[in-house]
Amino acid sequence: MRVTAEDGSQGWGQLSTYNADITAQVFHRQIAPYALGADAYAIDPLIDRIEEKEHKFPGSYIKRAMAGLDTALWDWRGKVERKPVGRPARRQARQAPRLRPR
Repeated sequence: MRVTAEDGSQGWGQLSTYNADITAQVFHRQIAPYALGADAYAIDPLIDRIEEKEHKFPGSYIKRAMAGLDTALWDWRGKVERKPVGRPARRQARQAPRLRPR
């Protein structure tokens, strides 16, 4: 999926490929109306607003659709700022020690 800012700059994101046709419908009906005209730099508040407004539609399709928007906006921002940007990487979880057989 693609987001386009008023100045024509674009960012790309990807919806899940599992039943992508359903996710695309959810995106266009339930995500895009909130995103259109929104501040493209305010990614977290936008995602939070969508979650708040669409809380009665739980499940993976809404999350998959929001992930497409989220990644497209971060891609756009990285291109506009000419540097890699995105959510901070999660710290690697320490691998739990394995138990030895007796």
